[in-house]
Amino acid sequence: MKLKEYQLDELILKSNSGEFVLGMSETLASVLIPTFTAIFIFSIGLLINWLKSKKEKKNELLAYKNLILNWIEKVSLGIENQAIACKDFSERLSKESDLSVQKLVYTKLLVEKILEIPISNYIDSFVVNSTGDPSKNYAQVFVIIAQLNFINDMENEIPNYYKNFQNLTIELVDEWNLNFKILNEIFPSGTSVNAHFFEEMNRIKLNWIRSTPDGRSNLALSMKLLINPLLELVKNEMDESYEKNYLFELSSTLQDLAITNMKWLKLKNEYAQLFHITNENISNSLNSLLDSKSYFEKQTNLKYLFLIN
Repeated sequence: MKLKEYQLDELILKSNSGEFVLGMSETLASVLIPTFTAIFIFSIGLLINWLKSKKEKKNELLAYKNLILNWIEKVSLGIENQAIACKDFSERLSKESDLSVQKLVYTKLLVEKILEIPISNYIDSFVVNSTGDPSKNYAQVFVIIAQLNFINDMENEIPNYYKNFQNLTIELVDEWNLNFKILNEIFPSGTSVNAHFFEEMNRIKLNWIRSTPDGRSNLALSMKLLINPLLELVKNEMDESYEKNYLFELSSTLQDLAITNMKWLKLKNEYAQLFHITNENISNSLNSLLDSKSYFEKQTNLKYLFLIN
Protein backbone atom coordinates (compact mmCIF):
# COMPACT_ATOMS: atom_id res chain seq x y z
CA MET A 1 0.00 0.00 0.00
CA LYS A 2 2.75 2.48 0.68
CA LEU A 3 4.29 1.80 -2.66
CA LYS A 4 1.07 2.57 -4.44
CA GLU A 5 0.49 5.78 -2.47
CA TYR A 6 3.97 6.90 -3.41
CA GLN A 7 3.32 6.26 -7.04
CA LEU A 8 0.08 8.25 -6.89
CA ASP A 9 1.79 11.17 -5.21
CA GLU A 10 4.43 11.09 -7.90
CA LEU A 11 1.81 11.32 -10.59
CA ILE A 12 0.12 14.26 -8.87
CA LEU A 13 3.47 16.08 -8.61
CA LYS A 14 4.21 15.53 -12.26
CA SER A 15 0.83 16.81 -13.22
CA ASN A 16 1.17 19.90 -11.02
CA SER A 17 4.68 20.62 -12.21
CA GLY A 18 3.57 21.48 -15.86
CA GLU A 19 4.62 25.08 -16.86
CA PHE A 20 2.10 27.75 -18.02
CA VAL A 21 2.98 30.75 -20.28
CA LEU A 22 0.55 33.68 -20.60
CA GLY A 23 -2.19 31.45 -19.30
CA MET A 24 -1.43 28.74 -21.83
CA SER A 25 0.22 25.43 -21.41
CA GLU A 26 3.81 25.23 -22.48
CA THR A 27 2.91 23.09 -25.44
CA LEU A 28 0.21 25.43 -26.68
CA ALA A 29 2.36 28.48 -26.04
CA SER A 30 5.22 26.97 -27.98
CA VAL A 31 2.94 26.97 -31.01
CA LEU A 32 0.91 30.13 -30.64
CA ILE A 33 3.56 32.58 -29.44
CA PRO A 34 5.93 32.12 -32.44
CA THR A 35 2.94 32.27 -34.73
CA PHE A 36 1.63 35.52 -33.23
CA THR A 37 5.16 36.91 -33.12
CA ALA A 38 5.67 36.21 -36.79
CA ILE A 39 2.30 37.75 -37.64
CA PHE A 40 3.11 40.81 -35.52
CA ILE A 41 6.53 41.27 -37.09
CA PHE A 42 5.03 40.82 -40.56
CA SER A 43 2.31 43.38 -39.75
CA ILE A 44 4.87 45.83 -38.43
CA GLY A 45 6.86 45.37 -41.60
CA LEU A 46 3.80 46.06 -43.72
CA LEU A 47 3.01 49.14 -41.61
CA ILE A 48 6.56 50.44 -41.92
CA ASN A 49 6.55 49.91 -45.68
CA TRP A 50 3.13 51.59 -45.95
CA LEU A 51 4.29 54.57 -43.91
CA LYS A 52 7.49 54.73 -45.93
CA SER A 53 5.57 54.78 -49.21
CA LYS A 54 3.24 57.45 -47.83
CA LYS A 55 6.20 59.52 -46.68
CA GLU A 56 7.89 59.18 -50.07
CA LYS A 57 4.68 60.14 -51.85
CA LYS A 58 4.21 63.15 -49.59
CA ASN A 59 7.80 64.25 -50.18
CA GLU A 60 7.23 63.91 -53.92
CA LEU A 61 4.02 65.94 -53.73
CA LEU A 62 5.73 68.60 -51.63
CA ALA A 63 8.63 68.73 -54.09
CA TYR A 64 6.28 69.33 -57.04
CA LYS A 65 4.27 71.89 -55.10
CA ASN A 66 7.37 73.82 -54.06
CA LEU A 67 8.86 73.55 -57.54
CA ILE A 68 5.77 75.00 -59.22
CA LEU A 69 5.19 77.78 -56.70
CA ASN A 70 8.88 78.73 -56.49
CA TRP A 71 9.19 78.70 -60.27
CA ILE A 72 6.25 81.10 -60.52
CA GLU A 73 8.03 83.35 -58.05
CA LYS A 74 11.29 83.18 -60.01
CA VAL A 75 9.76 83.95 -63.42
CA SER A 76 7.43 86.67 -62.13
CA LEU A 77 10.14 89.35 -62.29
CA GLY A 78 10.94 88.53 -65.91
CA ILE A 79 7.24 88.57 -66.80
CA GLU A 80 6.79 91.92 -65.08
CA ASN A 81 9.82 93.36 -66.90
CA GLN A 82 8.45 92.15 -70.24
CA ALA A 83 5.12 93.83 -69.52
CA ILE A 84 6.93 97.07 -68.63
CA ALA A 85 8.99 96.81 -71.83
CA CYS A 86 5.80 96.47 -73.90
CA LYS A 87 4.29 99.49 -72.16
CA ASP A 88 7.44 101.56 -72.71
CA PHE A 89 7.54 100.56 -76.39
CA SER A 90 3.88 101.49 -76.81
CA GLU A 91 4.34 104.91 -75.22
CA ARG A 92 7.49 105.73 -77.20
CA LEU A 93 5.91 104.60 -80.46
CA SER A 94 2.73 106.61 -79.94
CA LYS A 95 4.82 109.78 -79.41
CA GLU A 96 7.32 109.10 -82.19
CA SER A 97 7.38 111.84 -84.84
CA ASP A 98 9.82 110.17 -87.19
CA LEU A 99 9.54 107.14 -89.43
CA SER A 100 11.91 104.77 -87.66
CA VAL A 101 12.14 101.36 -86.02
CA GLN A 102 11.81 101.61 -82.25
CA LYS A 103 13.80 99.29 -80.01
CA LEU A 104 11.99 96.69 -77.93
CA VAL A 105 13.60 95.13 -74.87
CA TYR A 106 12.91 91.41 -74.92
CA THR A 107 13.09 89.09 -71.90
CA LYS A 108 13.36 85.29 -71.96
CA LEU A 109 10.65 84.12 -69.57
CA LEU A 110 11.39 80.34 -69.32
CA VAL A 111 7.74 79.55 -68.62
CA GLU A 112 7.77 76.58 -70.99
CA LYS A 113 9.92 74.64 -68.51
CA ILE A 114 7.27 74.60 -65.82
CA LEU A 115 4.62 73.61 -68.38
CA GLU A 116 6.55 70.40 -68.99
CA ILE A 117 5.23 69.12 -65.64
CA PRO A 118 2.20 66.85 -66.34
CA ILE A 119 -1.21 68.16 -65.29
CA SER A 120 -1.66 65.04 -63.14
CA ASN A 121 1.12 66.31 -60.86
CA TYR A 122 -0.72 69.61 -60.43
CA ILE A 123 -3.91 67.75 -59.53
CA ASP A 124 -2.14 65.40 -57.10
CA SER A 125 -0.25 68.18 -55.32
CA PHE A 126 -2.85 70.94 -55.28
CA VAL A 127 -6.21 69.10 -55.20
CA VAL A 128 -6.29 65.38 -54.36
CA ASN A 129 -3.75 65.57 -51.53
CA SER A 130 -4.36 69.15 -50.47
CA THR A 131 -6.52 70.65 -47.77
CA GLY A 132 -9.12 73.24 -48.66
CA ASP A 133 -12.24 73.23 -50.80
CA PRO A 134 -11.57 70.88 -53.76
CA SER A 135 -13.67 73.02 -56.13
CA LYS A 136 -11.64 76.13 -55.25
CA ASN A 137 -8.42 74.16 -55.57
CA TYR A 138 -9.42 72.93 -59.02
CA ALA A 139 -10.32 76.49 -60.05
CA GLN A 140 -6.96 77.84 -58.89
CA VAL A 141 -5.06 75.03 -60.62
CA PHE A 142 -6.91 75.92 -63.82
CA VAL A 143 -5.90 79.57 -63.37
CA ILE A 144 -2.22 78.63 -62.93
CA ILE A 145 -2.10 76.37 -65.99
CA ALA A 146 -4.14 78.77 -68.15
CA GLN A 147 -2.03 81.80 -67.25
CA LEU A 148 1.25 79.95 -67.70
CA ASN A 149 0.11 78.85 -71.16
CA PHE A 150 -0.96 82.38 -72.02
CA ILE A 151 2.35 83.90 -70.89
CA ASN A 152 4.25 81.22 -72.79
CA ASP A 153 2.23 82.08 -75.91
CA MET A 154 3.01 85.76 -75.40
CA GLU A 155 6.69 84.96 -75.06
CA ASN A 156 6.52 83.58 -78.60
CA GLU A 157 4.11 86.18 -79.99
CA ILE A 158 5.89 89.34 -78.83
CA PRO A 159 8.95 88.75 -81.07
CA ASN A 160 6.56 88.04 -83.95
CA TYR A 161 4.67 91.29 -83.30
CA TYR A 162 7.92 93.22 -83.20
CA LYS A 163 9.36 91.52 -86.29
CA ASN A 164 6.22 92.34 -88.29
CA PHE A 165 6.36 95.95 -87.12
CA GLN A 166 10.04 96.16 -87.99
CA ASN A 167 9.54 94.75 -91.50
CA LEU A 168 6.59 97.00 -92.27
CA THR A 169 8.46 100.05 -90.97
CA ILE A 170 11.51 99.28 -93.10
CA GLU A 171 9.24 98.97 -96.15
CA LEU A 172 7.79 102.41 -95.43
CA VAL A 173 11.26 103.89 -94.90
CA ASP A 174 12.29 102.57 -98.31
CA GLU A 175 9.09 103.86 -99.84
CA TRP A 176 9.54 107.31 -98.31
CA ASN A 177 13.19 107.55 -99.34
CA LEU A 178 12.41 106.52 -102.91
CA ASN A 179 9.65 109.12 -103.32
CA PHE A 180 11.70 111.79 -101.61
CA LYS A 181 14.53 111.08 -104.02
CA ILE A 182 12.10 111.52 -106.91
CA LEU A 183 10.87 114.80 -105.42
CA ASN A 184 14.42 116.02 -105.06
CA GLU A 185 15.13 115.17 -108.71
CA ILE A 186 12.08 116.88 -110.20
CA PHE A 187 12.21 119.93 -107.93
CA PRO A 188 14.74 121.97 -110.00
CA SER A 189 12.63 121.58 -113.14
CA GLY A 190 10.14 123.87 -111.51
CA THR A 191 11.79 126.63 -113.51
CA SER A 192 9.50 125.57 -116.34
CA VAL A 193 6.51 127.04 -114.53
CA ASN A 194 5.88 130.68 -113.73
CA ALA A 195 8.43 132.53 -111.64
CA HIS A 196 6.08 133.18 -108.72
CA PHE A 197 5.33 129.47 -108.34
CA PHE A 198 9.01 128.60 -108.49
CA GLU A 199 9.81 131.28 -105.88
CA GLU A 200 7.12 129.89 -103.60
CA MET A 201 8.52 126.39 -104.01
CA ASN A 202 11.98 127.59 -103.04
CA ARG A 203 10.63 129.59 -100.12
CA ILE A 204 8.86 126.51 -98.75
CA LYS A 205 11.95 124.39 -99.28
CA LEU A 206 14.23 126.97 -97.63
CA ASN A 207 11.88 127.29 -94.66
CA TRP A 208 11.93 123.50 -94.26
CA ILE A 209 15.75 123.37 -94.47
CA ARG A 210 16.11 126.13 -91.88
CA SER A 211 13.95 124.12 -89.48
CA THR A 212 16.49 121.29 -89.59
CA PRO A 213 19.85 122.77 -88.59
CA ASP A 214 21.36 119.31 -88.19
CA GLY A 215 20.45 118.52 -91.79
CA ARG A 216 17.93 115.87 -90.87
CA SER A 217 14.20 116.41 -90.67
CA ASN A 218 11.81 113.91 -89.15
CA LEU A 219 8.75 112.79 -91.05
CA ALA A 220 6.25 114.87 -89.09
CA LEU A 221 8.24 118.07 -89.61
CA SER A 222 8.74 117.31 -93.30
CA MET A 223 5.01 116.80 -93.75
CA LYS A 224 4.19 119.99 -91.90
CA LEU A 225 6.77 122.33 -93.48
CA LEU A 226 7.43 120.80 -96.88
CA ILE A 227 4.99 118.23 -98.26
CA ASN A 228 1.68 119.74 -97.18
CA PRO A 229 2.60 123.33 -98.16
CA LEU A 230 3.82 122.10 -101.57
CA LEU A 231 0.60 120.13 -102.08
CA GLU A 232 -1.42 123.22 -101.33
CA LEU A 233 0.77 125.28 -103.66
CA VAL A 234 0.40 122.76 -106.50
CA LYS A 235 -3.35 122.58 -106.00
CA ASN A 236 -3.66 126.34 -106.39
CA GLU A 237 -1.30 126.40 -109.38
CA MET A 238 -3.26 123.70 -111.21
CA ASP A 239 -6.04 126.19 -111.98
CA GLU A 240 -3.69 128.75 -113.57
CA SER A 241 -0.65 127.01 -115.04
CA TYR A 242 -0.33 125.45 -118.47
CA GLU A 243 2.53 123.23 -117.30
CA LYS A 244 0.14 120.44 -116.32
CA ASN A 245 2.56 117.56 -116.89
CA TYR A 246 5.12 118.91 -114.46
CA LEU A 247 2.47 119.76 -111.89
CA PHE A 248 0.89 116.31 -112.20
CA GLU A 249 4.27 114.65 -111.72
CA LEU A 250 5.05 116.87 -108.73
CA SER A 251 1.59 116.37 -107.26
CA SER A 252 1.78 112.60 -107.71
CA THR A 253 5.12 112.40 -105.90
CA LEU A 254 3.92 114.64 -103.09
CA GLN A 255 0.77 112.54 -102.70
CA ASP A 256 2.85 109.37 -102.60
CA LEU A 257 4.84 110.88 -99.75
CA ALA A 258 1.63 111.90 -97.99
CA ILE A 259 0.27 108.36 -98.41
CA THR A 260 3.45 106.94 -96.90
CA ASN A 261 2.96 109.27 -93.97
CA MET A 262 -0.64 108.09 -93.52
CA LYS A 263 0.51 104.47 -93.66
CA TRP A 264 3.09 105.21 -91.00
CA LEU A 265 0.60 106.94 -88.71
CA LYS A 266 -1.78 104.01 -89.07
CA LEU A 267 0.98 101.47 -88.53
CA LYS A 268 2.46 103.09 -85.45
CA ASN A 269 -0.96 103.66 -83.88
CA GLU A 270 -1.96 100.04 -84.47
CA TYR A 271 1.24 98.67 -82.99
CA ALA A 272 1.26 101.15 -80.13
CA GLN A 273 -2.23 99.90 -79.27
CA LEU A 274 -1.21 96.27 -79.77
CA PHE A 275 1.71 96.55 -77.35
CA HIS A 276 -0.42 98.55 -74.91
CA ILE A 277 -2.97 95.71 -74.86
CA THR A 278 -0.16 93.16 -74.62
CA ASN A 279 1.21 94.96 -71.56
CA GLU A 280 -2.22 94.95 -69.90
CA ASN A 281 -2.85 91.29 -70.71
CA ILE A 282 0.55 90.16 -69.42
CA SER A 283 0.15 92.27 -66.25
CA ASN A 284 -3.33 90.87 -65.59
CA SER A 285 -2.13 87.34 -66.26
CA LEU A 286 0.78 87.77 -63.85
CA ASN A 287 -1.51 89.15 -61.14
CA SER A 288 -3.84 86.16 -61.52
CA LEU A 289 -0.89 83.81 -61.37
CA LEU A 290 0.48 85.39 -58.19
CA ASP A 291 -2.99 85.40 -56.59
CA SER A 292 -3.29 81.65 -57.19
CA LYS A 293 0.21 81.11 -55.83
CA SER A 294 -0.70 83.07 -52.70
CA TYR A 295 -3.92 81.06 -52.30
CA PHE A 296 -2.10 77.73 -52.24
CA GLU A 297 0.64 79.04 -49.95
CA LYS A 298 -1.66 80.65 -47.39
CA GLN A 299 -4.90 78.68 -47.52
CA THR A 300 -3.87 75.10 -48.22
CA ASN A 301 -1.45 72.47 -47.01
CA LEU A 302 -0.70 68.89 -47.91
CA LYS A 303 -2.95 66.44 -46.07
CA TYR A 304 -1.76 64.39 -43.09
CA LEU A 305 0.47 61.44 -43.92
CA PHE A 306 -2.29 58.84 -43.40
CA LEU A 307 -4.57 60.65 -45.89
CA ILE A 308 -2.07 60.91 -48.74
CA ASN A 309 -3.22 59.07 -51.88
